[in-house]
Amino acid sequence: MSAFPLHGLAQHYAWGGRRFIPGMLGLDNAEQQRFAEWWLGAHEDAPSVIETPLGPQPLHYAIAHQAPAFLGEALIRRHGRRLPFLLKVLDVDAPLSIQAHPDEAQARAGFARENAAGLAIDDARRNYRDPYPKPEMMVALSPFWLLHGMRPDAQIDALLARQPAWTPLREGLAREGGAALYRRLLRLPQAEIAALLRPLWRRLETGDDAGPDDPDHWTRRLAGGRAEDRGIFGCYLLNLVGLRPAEAIFQPARLPHAYLHGRNIELMANSDNVLRAGLTDKRWTWRPCWR
Repeated sequence: MSAFPLHGLAQHYAWGGRRFIPGMLGLDNAEQQRFAEWWLGAHEDAPSVIETPLGPQPLHYAIAHQAPAFLGEALIRRHGRRLPFLLKVLDVDAPLSIQAHPDEAQARAGFARENAAGLAIDDARRNYRDPYPKPEMMVALSPFWLLHGMRPDAQIDALLARQPAWTPLREGLAREGGAALYRRLLRLPQAEIAALLRPLWRRLETGDDAGPDDPDHWTRRLAGGRAEDRGIFGCYLLNLVGLRPAEAIFQPARLPHAYLHGRNIELMANSDNVLRAGLTDKRWTWRPCWR
């Protein structure tokens, strides 16, 4: 068995930090770029580079041409001639979108549907960039905060009760449950979303910050550019989870979640399929593949 040096690729998204990943890579980052993610794997969108006896090669290219040498026959029999996992390091300086990832059947069907519609792989209208599912797990490298799955209805009701103007939402919660309420919020016209959020911002202007264990803390961090974003409701409908360094969490396919702040290592299926449902300027859908 041989070992080959492997070089990952940084992703410069707007929510990334400026120090952690450059420090990990030994870069001074004099231009103060945002380093959001560092990918180590063979995804076609951002493959690592492997140093082989034939010279440097993109990892997915090397695997495609020498799969038995780089993957082994046992892995090929189970997953085909493709590296099945992708490792990332993240530095989350600002909240990410509320999102979920498809399971295998949804990914395969969605990718085929968008191909049949003639959408290029890099078309901004795409939801499915490949035909693969994307379950993922993460280990915190720092205190890490995220939204993770639907809260119990009783907890949602208690949080909605903070806003007298949200009484109709509480009534909807009692009738149909939290998941159905969230889907309805995703379908509401933007003018109705803005009207529901205005009294929330008025309350938060006068109240004290109770700290990161309280969803109001994270909502305040979204003020300004996200003041009319329907993803704000996710802070009150999804579980707020705080992890200590070395603690881990698993996100199966179809689970709504959003990273809020911190640094982590992710290990996931080798896919870049993301269905977004708010807190984003990218394409989002009111038909997320949620559990």
